[in-house]
Amino acid sequence: MKILSWNIRQGGGSRIERIQTVIAAHNPEILVLSEFRNNLAGANLRQWLAHFGHQHQAVPETVEPRTNSVLVSSRLPFQKMVFPTLEFNMHRCVGARFNRLTLLGLYFPVMEAKRPVFAFLKALPRQYLKKRKSDYRDLLHPPSRHRSESRLSHCI
Repeated sequence: MKILSWNIRQGGGSRIERIQTVIAAHNPEILVLSEFRNNLAGANLRQWLAHFGHQHQAVPETVEPRTNSVLVSSRLPFQKMVFPTLEFNMHRCVGARFNRLTLLGLYFPVMEAKRPVFAFLKALPRQYLKKRKSDYRDLLHPPSRHRSESRLSHCI
């Protein structure tokens, strides 16, 4: 699975066509764009992504078209995750849950404004990143065709 994460700077603006060219060249299954903006350029980019095969998209709502946020798009279906605990910083994070992968797209503002985003992330592990032992075992030692090859995975 190929994941591309990119800060497109101030919504991409007049660089949208070049951004599309780079995305197409990398051909990711999942794309995370920080500093994405819900404006005309952003709508054009989302439409292009849908034609590119990224039918599944999530972006937080914003009030102003110049507000930086984050976009997650994918060829694979996912469940969108929003985080009301971020309150007025909700536009800075969007989650996507793909079967066994939970991905967070984040936009970090400058200076002190990023503190609430870091505090939010610091509180996440217990709530969103908790895994079962069997998940770790499968990640470290994928199920084997031969029992003798996977002795260590039974010890975890």
